[in-house]
Amino acid sequence: YVGNINGKIYALKVNDGTIKWQYDTGSRIIMTPVTDDQNVYVGNLDGRFFSLDKTTGEKNWSKKFTGVLNTTPLVTNNLILLPDVQFLLHLINKSTGEVVKSIELEGRAKLSPVIHNNFLFIGFDDGKIRAYEFAK
Repeated sequence: YVGNINGKIYALKVNDGTIKWQYDTGSRIIMTPVTDDQNVYVGNLDGRFFSLDKTTGEKNWSKKFTGVLNTTPLVTNNLILLPDVQFLLHLINKSTGEVVKSIELEGRAKLSPVIHNNFLFIGFDDGKIRAYEFAK
């Protein structure tokens, strides 16, 4: 799954690189798409975030944010952790696209969030990596 500056996300066949399906998000994509067992998640520079069916490319849901979406999110069992350029980390319900909570960050996230040993690590554009205790 790859996004393009033309605003489209493509599902490519691994064996020959041909396009299986494509979906037009309407704006430039620089975020790396992420997947789970059934869906692909991707955001664009217009602030739209999408859940698409991995097999068909059909839209499950989409959500509009005020900030540019250019940092790859983290997908967990139930949530998507999505940073935006407005110094926010959005916790999104994977099934519905509902924003469960938005957390104000200490800077603009530039690296994909990572969870390790109940800590959430986020890299920022000031060159620092910060760790936050991630309570279940």
